[in-house]
Amino acid sequence: MFRADIQNVHLFRVIMLCFALFPEAGCGSADAGSCHEVKIAYMMRQIGPVQLVPERPGTGKSLNSHSLFLTCCTSKMEDSYMAAVRSEMQHKMRSYSFELKYLIDGHGKAFQETFESLVSFTSNLTCSLFDSAYSALASDCRLPVFQLFSDIRRHLSGDANSSLNNAVRRFYNDLFPLVYRRLLNPGIGRPSQDVSPFGPHPRLLVGSLSRALGPGRALSRLLRLAGEVVNSTEKVTLSRECGRGLVKMQYCSHCRGLTLIRPCTGLCHNVMKGCLVGVPMLLEFEISIQRYQWFLSELPEMLCESEMEVEQHTCWSGEDVVESYAGHVVGSTLKAQKENPETSIRHTDPALKEVKQRLERLTQTEMKRETWKNTKTALCSF
Repeated sequence: MFRADIQNVHLFRVIMLCFALFPEAGCGSADAGSCHEVKIAYMMRQIGPVQLVPERPGTGKSLNSHSLFLTCCTSKMEDSYMAAVRSEMQHKMRSYSFELKYLIDGHGKAFQETFESLVSFTSNLTCSLFDSAYSALASDCRLPVFQLFSDIRRHLSGDANSSLNNAVRRFYNDLFPLVYRRLLNPGIGRPSQDVSPFGPHPRLLVGSLSRALGPGRALSRLLRLAGEVVNSTEKVTLSRECGRGLVKMQYCSHCRGLTLIRPCTGLCHNVMKGCLVGVPMLLEFEISIQRYQWFLSELPEMLCESEMEVEQHTCWSGEDVVESYAGHVVGSTLKAQKENPETSIRHTDPALKEVKQRLERLTQTEMKRETWKNTKTALCSF
């Protein structure tokens, strides 16, 4: 609603300026003999240097995106329109993704702060236990304890190179010489670890830590990847073909002097779905944020909302003013884009494809972990 009010104010300013500067040319219809309205819209939207707009319409044979009618556009204006639609598209995507991005970042920071507090508390408690139970070892044990909990922090953060098994093995390996020299035989050097002096306890500790830290690690990785999904979505590369479709939808009507006509809903949906092909592939991560499960699947429609705020009996079809869009509105999948009448995009953005593969790997890892946990529970119940 707020966006609609802003746009209405913007249109009102255009109309008033039009009457003030060019009283002989009304803004309601195109003047076939001049490009005054086009110049005003070009200036108000800050598309580019207003000097690029000709005084009178000419042929559009040199243009890529526009029909061969008399036109107020030139090839240099077309380049400016191309840059403008790309900038407008990125701005809209950032504005729609801001709330979701803020939510993910906020939960990620809150999660890290909570676990940092818990890990610090547990680390201090472990040092206190050494102080009270093994005072002779306490000062020497602080470094191994600090290293162990540093490794736990890395593991919780989702670091792909962290290993609880290596962290626990290193802790016990560093602890054993201290115990042996201080309490058993001060004169002997570092003994071989092949004797497994701590028995099954290192293995049991690894298992206990894995169970306790597994969900936290998965959540940390998911939150980080979710942030990357949103970033990849709002920074998706808009192809040349996408740019042409956006210019045709948004500004080709201007070249005919029809500066106030809006794109048809179906046209806008097809263009946006062609430009954002690949975004719906990322729906997997939305399972964990059910409130926002609509975001990726409905992003093309949301981007079109601002163009459809004002009710009109006619709209711009990409070629002419019509009562309704006659083309078939396709779905959002890559396969559906083969039938898209407005774009010929056939490939997904590489960044989106890479994020999708990472989501799939994370999902498979967590499914295997959950399946193994359920299997162990079932076996233990017999």
